[in-house]
Amino acid sequence: MNANQVIVLAQIAGTGVKPTSNTALLLRTSGGTYMELLRAGDIAPGIGRNGITVGSISAVDVEFGAISGRYTVLGTLKGAPASANQALWRGNIQAPVATARRPVLILRKGDRYTTSESFSETIRSISLRPALDPGGAGRTGTSNVVNNTGEVLAILTGDRKTQEVVVVSP
Repeated sequence: MNANQVIVLAQIAGTGVKPTSNTALLLRTSGGTYMELLRAGDIAPGIGRNGITVGSISAVDVEFGAISGRYTVLGTLKGAPASANQALWRGNIQAPVATARRPVLILRKGDRYTTSESFSETIRSISLRPALDPGGAGRTGTSNVVNNTGEVLAILTGDRKTQEVVVVSP
């Protein structure tokens, strides 16, 4: 987000909108138009199977000041098996081509990961803990889970039921 662009997580209504498709992540562009970045009920980006859709949007975080335009989204996947029904996406609202501003998949429940503490664990859950702004909007300098280079700080629960804070690099 910057002075001319705003990311909005909105509950929408209208013709053709169902309870399963009434949440959308929108970008209000500098020209005042709205672009849909991600919406519940739509085909899940990066999954590669048409039957899997975005179930819900669980968390959104935007780099403070959004000079780089980086954002991250955690959501559930409808139509996916329980072992792979969560996804983490990353996007950039400053991308020069509008379609490139939509988020891309970076992690999915069921993926394997390795850290200095865990060898080849399977992701059992993903969480983000962006700090809530007491004013409800505006990001007044609180912590972020995404930075200006696109690194995302995520909490992964693995096979051993332990949680690890990991940096997901671009």
